Amino acid sequence: KQTTMSYYDLDAILADEELVPALCNVDVGSQYPRDTTQEMPLWLAKSLARDGSVTIQLPKAYREKFTSHIKADAAAVSLHHSPYYYEVGRQLGTLQEADLTPILVDTFQVRFLRIIDDALN
Repeated sequence: KQTTMSYYDLDAILADEELVPALCNVDVGSQYPRDTTQEMPLWLAKSLARDGSVTIQLPKAYREKFTSHIKADAAAVSLHHSPYYYEVGRQLGTLQEADLTPILVDTFQVRFLRIIDDALN
């Protein structure tokens, strides 16, 4: 089920500003030449991906090398590089063939339980 965010939701706006790598399939202005991988805001990449102008690639935080660290110990991995890790991952999961839901849910659960445990002990 797709959730809709409020137009005025600051977290949604800031999550859409996260930079994601995208392979330019056509010249997209002078800043994004064809056949180059450029980092661009998620909102721009989603818009350009709709008509095939770019192919969105997974950022490092969602690739196999990083997710293997998360699978080893999700509570020990720093997610400070992306304060909107879960929201961006959810949006990328709808745009990519890779299913990011299991790793996002597992990461959230482990980290949440760690916070609860630390708070109660």
